[in-house]
Amino acid sequence: MWLRRFTPRRGLHLAIAGVLILVTAGCASSPPPANSANPSAGSQSPGKSGESGTSKKVDILTIAQGTDALTLDPQFTGDSPTHRVTSLLFDRLLSRDAEGNVHPMLAEKWDVSPDGKTWTLKLRDNVKFHDGTAFTAQAVKFTFERILDPKTNSPRRSVAQHMDKIEVVDDYTVKISTKEPFGAFLIFLSGHNAGIMAPSTKDVPVDKASDKPVGTGPYKLESRTVNEKLTLVRNGDYWGTKPNVEKIQFLVVPQDATRVLMLENGEADVVVGLPPSEIERVKGLKDARVEQVASIRTILLGFAHGKPPFNNPRAREAVNYAIDRQALTQFVLKGAAKPASAMEAPGIYGAAADLPPCVHDKEKAKQLLKEAGVQPGTKLTFYSTQGRYVSDRQIAEAIQGQLREVGLEVEIKAPEFGQLTSILNNYRTQQQGDMHLYLYGKGSSVGDAAWTLDLYFGEKGSSNFGRYYTKEFNDLLAKQYAETNADNRKKMLRDLQQIIVADNAAAAMYYEGLVYGVRNRVKDLVFRPDEMIDNDKARSE
Repeated sequence: MWLRRFTPRRGLHLAIAGVLILVTAGCASSPPPANSANPSAGSQSPGKSGESGTSKKVDILTIAQGTDALTLDPQFTGDSPTHRVTSLLFDRLLSRDAEGNVHPMLAEKWDVSPDGKTWTLKLRDNVKFHDGTAFTAQAVKFTFERILDPKTNSPRRSVAQHMDKIEVVDDYTVKISTKEPFGAFLIFLSGHNAGIMAPSTKDVPVDKASDKPVGTGPYKLESRTVNEKLTLVRNGDYWGTKPNVEKIQFLVVPQDATRVLMLENGEADVVVGLPPSEIERVKGLKDARVEQVASIRTILLGFAHGKPPFNNPRAREAVNYAIDRQALTQFVLKGAAKPASAMEAPGIYGAAADLPPCVHDKEKAKQLLKEAGVQPGTKLTFYSTQGRYVSDRQIAEAIQGQLREVGLEVEIKAPEFGQLTSILNNYRTQQQGDMHLYLYGKGSSVGDAAWTLDLYFGEKGSSNFGRYYTKEFNDLLAKQYAETNADNRKKMLRDLQQIIVADNAAAAMYYEGLVYGVRNRVKDLVFRPDEMIDNDKARSE
């Protein structure tokens, strides 16, 4: 049966980086809550194709954030500062709303064969790429064959590995076959890595595609100075609802205090990652306000599994007991976060999010370290982000102090985010470097637990920086992808989370709240739990 919906609502996707979370072996478990996401049905959203808002437009929206987009090639993205830019440049075949429901985007309707292995999608016929060329089924075929091509060397190839063949039926019909029934196929098509690229990109070397991104999105790249400033301009030929914001400027400002000062002085309209210590001050400003929303992001403390001391599961469990999550959220983050109680945050499809937080027990941690043969005073290297997540440097220093209390001497290193990612990837691919621990975040670009489990713990996961691996986990991961019964698949997702819990694969820290500082001149930005901000109806005063 064909499934149809009107033009999806488009918005400014401001995702602060996500984070992976885990519970320790000392935590109890119970069944996960139901999730309302229904990936097989669409619902109408506001707006009609080609419609533009009637409110006063915002000429320039200036956003100050801690880190830059790492790439403008959607097949190489994996972090939220990047997604918040590429999602404005590249549309996908499908979109997701704030509740995780899947809706049509570049594909108007679709059908699936009785065996669940062949998907036929009907495409919109009124869409153009930024270079003026028509969007057709050939673009879909090119895009997915590019990410699957080993020569592209996309770190996100694994998210498309279930595709077997992409066939062009006619200009506006594409048929995609999967190797096995793929229960999360529609969710995949809504993910950031599935952004449709212009076939003209075929003639551009892979390492140069980021310089001149060509998509069908509501914005086009105007200019960029890496690690300083990126400017997008509204696409006047956009097929869908045209946002009221003419230009969007992303300013890279790592220092929390500087971002707040820019908000106060009117140099920034939106500050991403408002420090908790500054919330009351911003609330007191005449011309600015605070916007807060719970997110689906969790901050984690990851382990290097391939070398001492964390090749020993007792040492990993010890760190889980050593961390005082309540202290981190209450004293460092001033209540702007909640202690993590599960691997996946509430709001992610398949999350087992009703587990109790892990217990802080210093004596238990010391005993486990002793059993693991870890001597008091053992020196460790801890890589942390800085300016990437809310108060991340302060969190790293607090963790450093908590680990010192159980006998571990930790040195913090906090390089620029792009360099940090390279260091973590070097350990993931080569098992080289001095890293023992790392602070990182896990969100979800598709809202489904399978993707984050695969990315952060799968054998080929591009964010499995600590090189975690068990055959049991990977076999079950593959099995759940082929499961089309929703209840059965949710149980498998829960079992996967329980495997990681038992292995103490990482230490869950907390669910990070989203806190923004916003100038009062900008109205009707919609802040979503999935770390997006809709700007369709944004207006200025």
